[in-house]
Amino acid sequence: MLKLYPFLLFVSIALAQTPGVGVVDIDGNTYASVIIGNQEWAVGNLNVTKYNNGDIIPERTTANNWHDSPNGAWSNYLNDPSNGTIYGKIYDWDSVTDPRGLAPEGWHIPTKAEWDELIAFVGGPATAGIALKSTTLWNTPNVGATNSSGFSAIPNGIRYYDGNFSLPAYFGSSNAFWTTTEFTPGAVYSFSMSSATTAVNNGYYPATAGYAIRFLKDSGLKTGESSPIRFRLYPNPTHGQLHCESQKGQYTIELFTVFGQSVLKQIVSDGKAISLSGFSKGMYIAKITDVEGKFVGSHKIILE
Repeated sequence: MLKLYPFLLFVSIALAQTPGVGVVDIDGNTYASVIIGNQEWAVGNLNVTKYNNGDIIPERTTANNWHDSPNGAWSNYLNDPSNGTIYGKIYDWDSVTDPRGLAPEGWHIPTKAEWDELIAFVGGPATAGIALKSTTLWNTPNVGATNSSGFSAIPNGIRYYDGNFSLPAYFGSSNAFWTTTEFTPGAVYSFSMSSATTAVNNGYYPATAGYAIRFLKDSGLKTGESSPIRFRLYPNPTHGQLHCESQKGQYTIELFTVFGQSVLKQIVSDGKAISLSGFSKGMYIAKITDVEGKFVGSHKIILE
């Protein structure tokens, strides 16, 4: 059946593409960058296999083992390296928040507010896809895409919360990008685009999903949200005791079950031990806030 699209009037903003300085990641991959408003964005999805300190990020190839690594995970879509080369890798949110750093030094994974700033600059949520979507790699009709901003958003496959890949039949029709902003423990804001619309959508999805990552130069942070504080809980998995590695100061850690029930709340600082004696084995979500109650991050904890 022939699908008819109504007449669309696109009101576009004249955008002059201003190249940035570009960046090289720890694996030697080179990314161009583009200045859009007050922000400098990498052009291309993240494609690293190591954290900034050289530690390997585990590759997880099956749905069963996608959740096995509390210290982050990545995969190529459908485990095909050629997809990683073209579209970048898929990461879980544990890797996004890992204190060893995923984005190249001097860059960071953006907050929801920083994505909102980008989208507002290029025309707002209903039409931002016009300026942001690449004119190649998308399935038809790729409605409205001009890539006038130079952002070059491309489609990418994802992994659902259960570790399964999105269906190949839909590959090329949509994308999804992580932010560092949580809605609630275990639910994280992300942004997505579609070949069928000019909109850029945002919502919150399970932290166990696998999405692509775009990154932003630190000097572009002008939204009132600070870069993520480095905070680590180890060993993970643990057999009953966690230790805190953090920047100076005190933090509050609150531990939730996978059903959202709070089971522990404790003030911690660097080197502080946290006892999980008497807790049932399984997975927990640790939410960390600073002394002012501002969200710092969350971590998946495995108690064995």
